[in-house]
Amino acid sequence: MQQESHRCYWCEGCQKNDDECSLRYIMVVKVSDASGEAWLSLFNEQAERIFGYSADELDKLKSQEGEENLFQQKM
Repeated sequence: MQQESHRCYWCEGCQKNDDECSLRYIMVVKVSDASGEAWLSLFNEQAERIFGYSADELDKLKSQEGEENLFQQKM
């Protein structure tokens, strides 16, 4: 009998392991205009607006194989 590989995720907030997780964005961007530039941290809600996909949806697209890779098209 072969044991299936099992993914387990650690939650710092709950202090426990879980079998599933929800991926979330943390995105660092540099914005600039004629007056200067600034580095900003964008979190999940703002990044989802920019990408148009949740991190889970984008991860699924990334894992798809083939020449017509939707992940590459979306990026």
